[in-house]
Amino acid sequence: MLNKLFILVFCIAVSNSVYAGSPTANQIMSLCDNGKYANIEACNMFFGGYLEGIVNGTATVDWNLPPNQNLSAETIKNSFIKFLHDMPIMGDQPAGTVVTFALVQQGALKEKNKH
Repeated sequence: MLNKLFILVFCIAVSNSVYAGSPTANQIMSLCDNGKYANIEACNMFFGGYLEGIVNGTATVDWNLPPNQNLSAETIKNSFIKFLHDMPIMGDQPAGTVVTFALVQQGALKEKNKH
């Protein structure tokens, strides 16, 4: 029951016209900083979706992590938040692009070698 309620609330939050289409980094940041349960869950789902997409669906980048570092949606979110605090001018850019920049700057992502 709780899962169905969460999905309904998440769909309503995402379908809000402010967040329709490709959200900007500032829009995702406002979800993460809001403090409301549904917004925090939507924030976490964005980063979880980013993690799943980059792990399963990309041929242009590769992970460059030390063997003892675990990659999680939480580590991606923390990289994004730190990057956006350091580079607030990126706030109007698409959130996915900003996440990628943050991970590349941190050294967690690198471009794959082209043969």
